[in-house]
Amino acid sequence: MDDNAICIYRLSGGAVGTMTASWTHYGQEDNSTILYGTKGIMHIYNDSQYSIKVNTRDGEEILYEIDQIQTNDMQTKSGIIDAFIDSLVENKEPEISGAEALKTMRVIFASIESSQTGHTVVVNQD
Repeated sequence: MDDNAICIYRLSGGAVGTMTASWTHYGQEDNSTILYGTKGIMHIYNDSQYSIKVNTRDGEEILYEIDQIQTNDMQTKSGIIDAFIDSLVENKEPEISGAEALKTMRVIFASIESSQTGHTVVVNQD
């Protein structure tokens, strides 16, 4: 496992995104996500009070108090594992199917392959 990773993703529609992950990040723990869009920026888990902060191009700030930030010291219940167990017990489709999880894993495996080969990897989601 790499200690640090920076990935550049180009989507089929032309959008480009980056992902940075680090096991060697110094200072305060950072589990945040920042999404940069054409109409503004969304900060997810970047503030201890507001789960989501949106800053629009117009200068407006929209604040959402949805849940608390997940940290190594403070784990909160996400409901994901409970939903999976319920799907097994109740014999129903889980909210996140294996097929959806496989799409995510293909992207992760392609990122690892790209790191190992030094080449761009195309992910087929079919």
